[in-house]
Amino acid sequence: MPLNEPGNFKRRFKQFSAGLASQSQYQGALRFVMRALSGLCDAGRGILLITRETDKWLSFEKAVGFRSAVTSAALSKTDPLHRLLHSTGSPQFIQAGSAAAQALQQSAFIRKLGVKWIPSLLLPLNIDDTLWGAWLCDSPASFQPRLEYRAPLLLEAGRKTALALRHARMTYLLRRTSLEKDLLLALSRKINATLDLDQLLETILDSLQQVVPYDKGSIFLLDPRGKSIARSVHRGPAPLLNDRCFAQKREGLCAWVLQNNKAVVVHDVSKDPRYFPMYLDTQSELDVPLVHHERILGVLNLESNQKAAFQKNQRKLVQAVAGQAAVAIDHAWLYAEAMEKKEMERELNIARQLQRVLLPRRWPVVDGYDFAALNIPSRAVGGDLYDCIQLSSHRIGITIGDVAGKGIPGALLMATLYSTYRSMVRMPVPVNEMIFELNNVLKDRISNQSYITFFYGVLSTETDELFYCNAGHCPPILLHADGRWETLEAGGTVLGFVHNAPYELGRIQLQAGDLIFLYTDGITEAMDPKGEFYGEDRLLTNLREWRRLPVKGILRNAFRTIKSFSNDARLQDDFTAMAVAVKPKQNKGIY
Repeated sequence: MPLNEPGNFKRRFKQFSAGLASQSQYQGALRFVMRALSGLCDAGRGILLITRETDKWLSFEKAVGFRSAVTSAALSKTDPLHRLLHSTGSPQFIQAGSAAAQALQQSAFIRKLGVKWIPSLLLPLNIDDTLWGAWLCDSPASFQPRLEYRAPLLLEAGRKTALALRHARMTYLLRRTSLEKDLLLALSRKINATLDLDQLLETILDSLQQVVPYDKGSIFLLDPRGKSIARSVHRGPAPLLNDRCFAQKREGLCAWVLQNNKAVVVHDVSKDPRYFPMYLDTQSELDVPLVHHERILGVLNLESNQKAAFQKNQRKLVQAVAGQAAVAIDHAWLYAEAMEKKEMERELNIARQLQRVLLPRRWPVVDGYDFAALNIPSRAVGGDLYDCIQLSSHRIGITIGDVAGKGIPGALLMATLYSTYRSMVRMPVPVNEMIFELNNVLKDRISNQSYITFFYGVLSTETDELFYCNAGHCPPILLHADGRWETLEAGGTVLGFVHNAPYELGRIQLQAGDLIFLYTDGITEAMDPKGEFYGEDRLLTNLREWRRLPVKGILRNAFRTIKSFSNDARLQDDFTAMAVAVKPKQNKGIY
C-alpha cells in the first residue's frame, strides 16, 4: 500500500463531502451520490436503497453500472439482505463463499432486481445510528485490506449521504406536492370553465400531460345505461380498434377498471393477462375510473412506450384529477342533454307547425253537408292525416290516414304521404285507380318497414254519392237516418307494402240524416286501466247517442269519452276523427 494512500482517500472524502453539499435538487444529488460512492469504493456497479416515507421500508431507489429488472422494490424484513444490513452498523466486506455471500445469493430482493453479481461491500447509510439506507457495490478484493482505515470515513460518507438525500428528497416531495396542488387548481379552473363536452375531454387530457407524461391518452365515456361507449377522445396515434369494437370486446384493462371500479397501474403490460392491445408499442398503462355519485361515467386511460412509466404517486394524482373531471363531465353531460332537449323541442315545434299547415284550416261550405275534424297527437307531432279538398264545384275529396310510426318519424312519413296524395288527387281517374297509383309511388318512396293505412272518398254533392277506396284503414262508420249502419270496407291492402296491389271501388248513396264517422285506430284501441280496448261496439253505441248533435259536438264527445275511458291517462296513440253530416238541402250549389 502506498504510504500516502490514506491521505489520498481523505482528499477524495473531502471532495465527496464538498460535492454532496452543493447538491440541492434530489435527482442531481442521486446522480452525484451514485457516481461519487462508486469512486470512493472503487466499484463499477452499485445499488442504492433508501427508506420510504410512507411505510418506513427500505426500498430500491437507483442502480449504476447495470440495468435493474424493476423500477421499484421493497426489502422484506425476512430477507437475508435485511438481516445483514441490521447485523452491524459498520461497512461490511463480503468475501466469496462466506456465509454472508451465501445469504445474498438467497436474497429474493437481489433476484428481483435482476442482479447477476454478488455485492462485495455493504455500506449502511445511518442517521442518528439508525439505518436509513444502504449502498451495495462490487468493490474489488483489493479493497478489503484498506477497509480498516477507510471504514470511519466511509461510515461518515454514508451518514452525510443519508442526511443530504433525505433533505433533498423531502424538499423535492414538498415542492412536488405544492406543484401538484397548483396544477390541480389550474386544471380545476380549466375543466370547470367549459360546458362543451368534447372540449372538456380534450382539456383534461392536455392538462394531464403537463403532470403525468404519457405517449397515448384516451377518455372513454359510457352512455347513460352504461352498456356502450357513447363518446371518446384520444391523444397520440390512432388506436388499433375503433370505439365500437373496443366496447364489444369487453376485454382489456379499461374494461376491467369499468367492471371493478378500481384504478390500475401496470408496469409491464406484456405480463398482465388482462391487457388487450389498443396499440402495438405500449409497455405500461395507467387506468382510472371516472366516478360521480357512485356512478361510473367512464375511464381515463394513459399509456406509455416505456416500462414502469407510471408510479404510485402519479396514480394518486390522476385519481385526484379524475375525481374533479367526473364532476365536470357530469355537468357537461347534463348541459349537453339540456341543449339537445331544447334543440329537439325547437325542431318539434317547427314540425308541429309544419304539420298543422298540412291539415285543413277551413272547410268547404256546401248546402246539405257539415264537415268537422279533430286531431290530438299522442306526442308533440303525430302520424295521422285528414283532409277535405274542393275538387270541383260539385266534388269534394275526404281523406283520413294513419302511418306506421309516431313522433318525428311518423310526421315525416305523413308529410310524404300528404305531398304525394295531393299531387295525384286531381287525376281524372276513378278513386280506386288513383289509390293504385298512389300505392306504387309510395312503395318506391318509403322504407320496407313502413306502411300507411288510408281512406279516400270523393263526395258528389250533386247526386249525394260517395265513391271511395279503403286501403287497409279502420272502416268508417255510416249511420243511416233510419237507424241502419254499415262500414265502408271496399278497397284493398295498406299503402306502400307491395307493388301493383289491386284496389276495389266502393260506392254508397247518401240521404239527409246520414252521418259518416271516419277515425284512426287511436280511438278503438284506447285502453282502460284493466287493459280492455274501447272497441268498435262502444264507438257505434256512442255514435247512435250523439248522432243528432252538431258534428263538432260529436267529435268533442268522442274525445272526452276516450279520455274518460282511459282514466285521463296520456294518449297511447293519436286521436284523429272526421265527421260528415248529411243535411236537408236548402239551396243548390256551393257557397
